[in-house]
Amino acid sequence: MVAIVFTYLICNSFSVFISVMENVFSDSALLINEDGSR
Repeated sequence: MVAIVFTYLICNSFSVFISVMENVFSDSALLINEDGSR
């Protein structure tokens, strides 16, 4: 039972980590595009 809960928490943390990384990379891409257009 503990292993199932532990795995569930790891999956959720991994999903949140992916979401954060996507936001960071999308922000960086937007900054690069803005600099390129200028």
